[in-house]
Amino acid sequence: MDAVMLFILRLKKIIKYYIIRALFDKNAKNIFQQIYEIIILMHKTQYSPQNYFKFNGYKKGVKIDDILGYMPGKLFDSIREDLINDKNFQVLLENKYIFNKFLTHNNIPCTEILGIFDKNVGFFDKDFKLIDYCDFVQNLKCDFVIKPIYNSAQGDGVFVFEYIENNKWKLNNNDLTSNELSNFLYKNISSKMLIEKKVEQHQIINNIYPLSLNTIRIDTIKANNNHVDIVGSFFRVGRAGKRVDNWSEGNAGIAVPIDLEKGILKGNGLTYKMEEFICHPDTNEKFIYTEIPYFEEIKKMIKQTALLIPQINSIGWDVAITTHGPIIIEGNHDYSIQPLQLMSGAYYKKEHFVFTIKDYIERNKKGKKYEKYFNNKY
Repeated sequence: MDAVMLFILRLKKIIKYYIIRALFDKNAKNIFQQIYEIIILMHKTQYSPQNYFKFNGYKKGVKIDDILGYMPGKLFDSIREDLINDKNFQVLLENKYIFNKFLTHNNIPCTEILGIFDKNVGFFDKDFKLIDYCDFVQNLKCDFVIKPIYNSAQGDGVFVFEYIENNKWKLNNNDLTSNELSNFLYKNISSKMLIEKKVEQHQIINNIYPLSLNTIRIDTIKANNNHVDIVGSFFRVGRAGKRVDNWSEGNAGIAVPIDLEKGILKGNGLTYKMEEFICHPDTNEKFIYTEIPYFEEIKKMIKQTALLIPQINSIGWDVAITTHGPIIIEGNHDYSIQPLQLMSGAYYKKEHFVFTIKDYIERNKKGKKYEKYFNNKY
């Protein structure tokens, strides 16, 4: 039943955000041409035709060959799960406390942990030692962020607190005393939560939108010879009063493509609903040509860290930029490549990426079922 419900929800999303847009877009091909091209796409890719709508195949001037360059997201998910990433090591990324300790141990810049809250047990310090609440709040005399140790995808369950003074904090527009903070946690938190010091982002990034921590999503794939390839990247920024930058249904975030060579924003911003912005709608800061501070350092840091993760060979990284340099916020073993393809270009057209995937297919006995998807790819 869960699988059926998930399929229904995905189908509703496709209809809502893609098919309806294709039907009413003034620049759309006629319906008969769309149906014909969808059939061709399904035949050639041997996969569902979602990419036809996701990457504007229905629009006049977009050729079917252009759409064939985009790898189906679900196909990559399956290949990654079967051939590329080892499930036994995923906890290293899934558990944000363990991941942070791993980064700290290897001298990789990351967020500063202040403590942990477990509704069923109580409060812990940064070293996971149980402490009483009075000692706990003494570590919180600063702006801080609370997020689930597990399953905080798309910004779910993230709260940002601003320290006022005299053991008082502001959450959204509400002031909380120490006792009110404790009551809030016990009433509103159901899972184990990580408490981190709020990151002060670089002024260039802050100027674009100051209310959220605006991050870079960058994905890597590690080849058999331990070469780490950066496949794609984009910049995410919040808007409309949101405190998170996530680019997903229900969030207001904007994604902007990045020039991987020059380290600058290279196009307009897009929302999940495909709204396009030349400038940020809240601050009027222009996106294109904005330089990303420390971008070469970001690439170097990500490649070095990828080599330290055993058996997790495909990772989507979230990186923030401070005045002093980049820091890693999270690593994701199950990230979606669809927004990356939208921002960075079709993944079937990235030669090194395709060769790396084909190598995983050839070296694994589970790979045979995926060979048909890579016939005639280089």
